[in-house]
Amino acid sequence: MAKSVSFTALLSAAAALSVSGCTGIEGIRPDISAKPLPSRLDEIAYINALRSAYAVSDDKNCFDGKGLTAFKAKLGQGYRESADPENFLVGDICLTFKPTSSDEDERRTELTDYLTAGFGLTDLYCKRFFTVASESQQNRQFGRNLSNGVDTLVGSILTLSGAGKTAIGITNGSFGLIDGTLEGFDLAYLVGPDMPEVERLVKAEQALFKQKVFDEDGNAFPSNYLSARAVIEGYAATCSFTGMRQLVGKSVADKTDTLNQAVEDQRNNVVPPAPPPVPAPPPPPVGQPLLQTNVVPIG
Repeated sequence: MAKSVSFTALLSAAAALSVSGCTGIEGIRPDISAKPLPSRLDEIAYINALRSAYAVSDDKNCFDGKGLTAFKAKLGQGYRESADPENFLVGDICLTFKPTSSDEDERRTELTDYLTAGFGLTDLYCKRFFTVASESQQNRQFGRNLSNGVDTLVGSILTLSGAGKTAIGITNGSFGLIDGTLEGFDLAYLVGPDMPEVERLVKAEQALFKQKVFDEDGNAFPSNYLSARAVIEGYAATCSFTGMRQLVGKSVADKTDTLNQAVEDQRNNVVPPAPPPVPAPPPPPVGQPLLQTNVVPIG
């Protein structure tokens, strides 16, 4: 009996070691994604372009920001791990947004440059998110498939070694927990099987957003740097967790409305509009004989 228990423990330990060794392997899947990720030099240039909107004021009543530390989201991009990311400022100074030019064309050029830098920085961070999320999803899918395969292997080893049903049940349950945890990651980060569709929705919404801002009628174009900053925040919200959930929900709702309308039309025997008629071919040029077709020979 002692030998049987020892043999079971030995096999279980070997299986556990094989699992720990295998799960460290990352899924290798070639792709055509641009490598490396968007350049950090681009990131620096965008940030400096945004900082050009600031002006130093000598107002004695101005708040200099002393004691105010920069906020960094736990999973945020762009800030260094240590020190204040705004420590390029030497001493306590008063910062304000620069006034825009009184000339309409110059003002629009200034704000267009500012908006373009903000949109570009947002696109850079958004692209990084989807790139990292895609690679992470591939690795989690690899781990999920691996855990299911190893689950079967460990169960077979324990069965052959004479382990009881309790031990097998615990092992199976542990691998089920791993799979459930991976699914939780997919739900939390919106990187499930439809992640490419989510990215497509984000890009389409951002393109529409920029089109409205830069439209010739000027209705959505900001009038100063403060309102331009708010426009950039609205653009960036599209690639946030909340923004992506809203896009997915809207897409599903729009699709549902389309399907419901199709069902309603079918129920009411609504005939869909006929396609436009195919235009007749143009007549041959003057002087060119007509081609004879479908001529049946006689005799």
